Amino acid sequence: MKLLIITPYCIVPAVTGGQIRVFELARSVSQLGIRTTIAMPLTFNQISHVTIHSNLLLRPVPYPFILPLLFTDKPFSYNFLISLHPGYAKLLKKWIKTHDIIQFEGASFGDLTDTIPKDKIVVYDAHNVEFDYESGEGRSKWARSIAKKRIGSFEQKLVQRANQILTCSERDSERLAERYKKPLEKCCIVPNGIHLNKQSQQFNTKQMIKKFPGFLNFKKRAIFSGSNVAHNRVAVKFIVEDLAPKVQKEWAFLIRGPCGNPFKNQKVKNLFFDRTPGNVTPFADVCTAAVNPITQGSGTSLKVLDFLASGLPVISTNFGMRGFEDLKKYVTIANLNQFGEALKNPLTYHPIIKKKLAKYEWTSIGKNLYNIYSSIMKSNFRK
Repeated sequence: MKLLIITPYCIVPAVTGGQIRVFELARSVSQLGIRTTIAMPLTFNQISHVTIHSNLLLRPVPYPFILPLLFTDKPFSYNFLISLHPGYAKLLKKWIKTHDIIQFEGASFGDLTDTIPKDKIVVYDAHNVEFDYESGEGRSKWARSIAKKRIGSFEQKLVQRANQILTCSERDSERLAERYKKPLEKCCIVPNGIHLNKQSQQFNTKQMIKKFPGFLNFKKRAIFSGSNVAHNRVAVKFIVEDLAPKVQKEWAFLIRGPCGNPFKNQKVKNLFFDRTPGNVTPFADVCTAAVNPITQGSGTSLKVLDFLASGLPVISTNFGMRGFEDLKKYVTIANLNQFGEALKNPLTYHPIIKKKLAKYEWTSIGKNLYNIYSSIMKSNFRK
């Protein structure tokens, strides 16, 4: 079985939610025997083929994606800009011919389905409902309108052509079936995951004092993390302008990841920024809680698993827990106007959460995905 994954971004280093999902799923199924190739845009730090192991190959596609590098969020989203790729299908033609399953990550390359032979199996890995996701990504109403129309049409092509649609949650499956008038049975849930036992170097007290002078002066310290996309920027804006001032005497807030880039000039004494991408594990021991004030977007918030796996009690909006309904009772759920009050109450981490997170281990999710691919191949062979 040979799998070709077409992704709209370079996936190494895998630090954002989308990158992590693509890489971990590909690594899991390739370790189970599926020969997997990831076709990804060429970048300055990834210009040559990389063999992760004998069954997993990363192949940058030599195509000049200049627009996403120069104009993302000015005013269009990255997904929209990279969907402008005349001639890209020709570069992938040989790869498509030699693989059994062609899997699309997101909808930006949905137009390529027009060039895929009918005997090939197509899988759509829907990280989000892309039409809905684009509703909140552009910098202006005009840009969002154009992006939604284009990305929505590409997503419709994928939903119609796909033999199987992978979604992060039941909510996304239902939404895709509703929007594109397709049977819900075409979708199956392949959630985002976590490595529960993965070791990561943590900052000690001396390192934290050096890196963030004043952070440890607060007895209560919360963390938020994310990439520089619209729904994370909205959450950081809420923390900066509303939440942090309300509890400035008791709580410090560490904003981890590029989501803090637009707020780099903030000089509030209980706000600290680490703008490098990555998970929260290095800061877990020096933080006492995590906040997830997410109110828009689609898919699921992988950061929730990251927070819980790091042993941090979590305060989240109900929307921020979409796709993780089984974990909601171990999290403090609050509306945005209730976050300040929630931080004043005792926060508890439930040790049983580690057992509950076992189903979200990437290896477990990868085994389920392997079975899905095997089932599709058998069905296609019988036809």
